[in-house]
Amino acid sequence: MLDKYQREIVRAKEKNILVVASPGSGKTTVIINRTGYLINERAIDPSSIVIITFTRAAAINMRERFKKLFPEIQAPYFGTFHSLCYSILKRERGEINIISEREGYYIIEKVLKSYVEEVNEDRVRDILNYISAYKTGFKTFKELEDNINLNILKECIEGYEKYKSLKGLLDFDDLQLQTLELFKKNQQLLEDYRKRFKYLLVDEFQDCDQLQIDILKELGKGNSIFAVGDEDQCIYGFRGARPDYMVSFKENFEGGVKKFLMVNYRSVKNIVDMSAKLIDNNKIRNKKSFSSINAQKGCISTESFFDERAQSDSIAKRILKGVKGKRENFSDNAVLYRTNMEARSFIDAFIKNKVPFRLLDKSYNFFDHTICKDLISYMLLGQDLSNREAFKRIINKPFRYISKVNLERLSAYKYKEDCFYILSNICSLPIFQYRELQRLRKDLVNMARCPLVDLTDYILMRLEYRKYLVSYCKKYGASLEEVEEIISEFKEAVKDFSDIGSFLGHVKEVKEKLSRKAPDSEDSVILSTIHGVKGMEFKNVYVINCVDGNIPFKREGKESCLEEERRLFYVAITRAKENLYLSLCKYMRGKCKEQSPFIYECGIREIIDRSEDYSIGSLVEHEAFGKGEVVSVSVGVIGIKFHDGLIRHFDIHKLKLYNILKKMA
Repeated sequence: MLDKYQREIVRAKEKNILVVASPGSGKTTVIINRTGYLINERAIDPSSIVIITFTRAAAINMRERFKKLFPEIQAPYFGTFHSLCYSILKRERGEINIISEREGYYIIEKVLKSYVEEVNEDRVRDILNYISAYKTGFKTFKELEDNINLNILKECIEGYEKYKSLKGLLDFDDLQLQTLELFKKNQQLLEDYRKRFKYLLVDEFQDCDQLQIDILKELGKGNSIFAVGDEDQCIYGFRGARPDYMVSFKENFEGGVKKFLMVNYRSVKNIVDMSAKLIDNNKIRNKKSFSSINAQKGCISTESFFDERAQSDSIAKRILKGVKGKRENFSDNAVLYRTNMEARSFIDAFIKNKVPFRLLDKSYNFFDHTICKDLISYMLLGQDLSNREAFKRIINKPFRYISKVNLERLSAYKYKEDCFYILSNICSLPIFQYRELQRLRKDLVNMARCPLVDLTDYILMRLEYRKYLVSYCKKYGASLEEVEEIISEFKEAVKDFSDIGSFLGHVKEVKEKLSRKAPDSEDSVILSTIHGVKGMEFKNVYVINCVDGNIPFKREGKESCLEEERRLFYVAITRAKENLYLSLCKYMRGKCKEQSPFIYECGIREIIDRSEDYSIGSLVEHEAFGKGEVVSVSVGVIGIKFHDGLIRHFDIHKLKLYNILKKMA
C-alpha cells in the first residue's frame, strides 16, 4: 500500500524527476512501484528501462522485490553503474576482463616491498583508493601528498596500469571512464543507446560522483531520469559523492522537478524530531520538513562514562538485561562507531559478558594491525627467545643490521634454540652486531620482570620501537598521529590483564571469534561503522564515543568537512526505530575529551553521568588492599573501609585511570 505522497510520485508525468526522500520514507518501494507503473499503465517496454543501484546486493534485492510484487511482468535491467558500463563495453568491444581484488593487492604490495619489508594490508587498500581518486579526477597529486609519499604513489600507479595493460584488464573506474569516452567519441553510438535506454531510474542519487553524473547526462538527454535520494545522507565524500548534485538537479537535467517524501515509517516521533533539528544546521541541502507515522515516543538517552571500558561493559550488560527479560533479541541491537578501532573495547566486553556479536566489517581485527603484531611479537620473544617468527618480525625494527641471508640461516637451523645463540654461533657477525644482539637479548630477558601495564612503553622506549615508527612515518608519508592512536588503543587493551600469558590468550580468542563464519541469520548484536549500516534499521541503536574529535572526526592539520560529519551522525541516529542511546567518554585512549557539539545541536541538554557511580555502601575490591565498603564520597575522593578495619582515601580519577578498583555485584 502506498501513501498519497508515494502514489503521487509513482504516477508523476514530468520527464526528469528528483525524489528527495527522508530516512525510512520508502525510497525502494517508490522505485519498484514506479517501474511497475511505467510498464503496466504507460505501456513502456521493460527493455527500455534501466534501474541503477550502488551495490550488487541492492540490485538483486530490488529485482527480487519487483518480481514478487509484479510476477506477471518481465523484469527490466537492475544493476550498478559498473555493471551497466560493463554491458555496454562488452557489447561494443567483445570480452571484457576485470582485474581481481587479489591481483590489485599483489601489484601494490610488490611496489611497496621494494621500500619496506612488511606491507600493511590497510595501506594497500588506501593506495588503491588514492589511485581511483586520481584516475577519476576527484583528487590531484597535490591533494594526496598529505597521505602518502608522491614518488611511491606514482610508482604504484605506473606498476598498476602497466600490469592491467599487459594482461588486457580493466578496473571498475576504467569501465566508467571508457564508456564515457566511447559516448563522446561516437555520437551515433550514443544516440543508439539513448533510444535503447529511454527511462533511467537511479537509487541513492546522492552517492553519485561527477563521472556518474556525466554518464547520466549523456544517456538522459531527451530521455527520462527518475532519481531518488537524500542529500542529508550523502556520506561518501571521500569517494567523490557531493550533496550539491541533489540541490542543483534542475541545472543538470533539463526541466527537472523535485518531489518530496517526508513521512518516516521507521522511527518514532521524538527520534525523527531530534534528527530534523540536527540536520537543519547544514546549508547544502533542500529545505524540507519531516514527520513520523509513529506518534509514540521512544527512549533517547545520553550517558557519559569514564572511559571506553566502562562504556562497553555498561552497554553489554544493558543488552543482556533486555534479552534475559525476554523483551528483545540480540539482533535488535546495533553498536555504531566512527572508526573501526572503536570496536576493540566492545569485542572484549562482549566476549567477557558472553554477548553474541557480528562485525559487519568481517575483515577487521585490531590485533591484526601491523603495529599490534610487532608489539605482540616483542612480547612473545620476551617469553620465548627461541620463537623464530617473532624474532624475524622485529629484529630490524629498528634496523639492527641483520641481513636476509643470516635470517634465512636462522630459519634453516634444524634445532629449536635461543635465536640469539643460533645467530651468534652459525653466522660470522661483526663485533658491533654481536654486541647489539646481546644488548637486545638482555633487554628482552629483563622485560619479563616488567609489569604488563608498563610493557608497551618498555618496548617503545627501551627497545627503541618508537624510533622505528617515527622513521617509517617520515619515509612513507604515514600519519604519526594515527600511529599514536593505535599505540594508545593497544595500551588500553592490556589494562584488563594481569600478565602477558592471559593477554596473549585473549588475543588468540579474539582471532578465533572473528574468524568464525556466523550466518547472517544468527541472533547477535551488530557491530559496525556508521558507514557500514547505511540503509539498515534496528530497534535499539547505540552510537558510541560521541566526543569532539571523533564525532565530528578531526585529524591534526586536516579539517574534516563539518557538514559531511553532521550527515554521518544523522545517518547513525536515523537507524533507530524505537530507542536511541548516545554515549561519550571523559577519557579516550588516555586523553580528556569534550562531548560532541552535535549533541547540543540535537537539542539534548541533560547528560547522565555514569563516570562517578560509587555510592556509600557499595562493595568494592582494590587491587592491593582487597575487599572493602565505600563509606564516603566527595568531589573526586572516595573513602573505603577494608577488612583490616582501616579507612583509606583515594583519588577517584586515578582509581579509574589505572583500573585498580572494581565494583562487586
